[in-house]
Amino acid sequence: SQSRYTQLITEKKSIIIPNGIDIEIYQKRDEVKNNQLKKQLKIQEEDHVFIFTGSKYGPNIEAVKKLKQFTQENESFLAQNKIKILIVGSVGDEPLKGNSLIITGRVDSVIPYLQISHYALNNIETGSGTNVKMFEYIAANLIIVSTNFGARGFNLLKNEDYIEIEDNYLSAFTSSINMSRTQKQNMFLSAFNKNKTLIDCLIDSMLIFGVVFPVRGCGMKSKLMSE
Repeated sequence: SQSRYTQLITEKKSIIIPNGIDIEIYQKRDEVKNNQLKKQLKIQEEDHVFIFTGSKYGPNIEAVKKLKQFTQENESFLAQNKIKILIVGSVGDEPLKGNSLIITGRVDSVIPYLQISHYALNNIETGSGTNVKMFEYIAANLIIVSTNFGARGFNLLKNEDYIEIEDNYLSAFTSSINMSRTQKQNMFLSAFNKNKTLIDCLIDSMLIFGVVFPVRGCGMKSKLMSE
């Protein structure tokens, strides 16, 4: 219970370390390896790649089910508009290389997959806390396509910093690919600049008497798993 927890854990006994990642590793590109990865996944230069990253976790599983259903029902639309939906992480336990849907399963690092993508999906509707995948999406300078629920915990305005995806997936995908280059640049830069202090967490950490002690900054300098 909350009362019992409050008795056991006081401010003197606890320390809060917010979610955070090292931006530099998401923006340092290896174009040779990225091109090899695109070739491996049969992604062409003209394709619009929408990525969803996540572990095998309830809200992610439900979100992926909806993406699979959308793909099945709109195959001709996706093919005509050269849209690829890329699902990366253990949430995709059955790897697939389809015409419009690619599922990798668990990977060593999501970063190369983020770097070959243009748009980032977060169509989750349940769960708790902020989504680690959103930190990664912003750090990678991707256009975010999210539910309002998925954008919680971040300084993001609908249509200014991200594209809303609720019940009408077709509209969200259409709006995304029809944005001009300038509109896209303005959107991802706005999202990045508004949330940079949340994700730019270049800190040193020390283990002191079993407690992680943040020396400077706002979070841990590490690559965190997507949820």
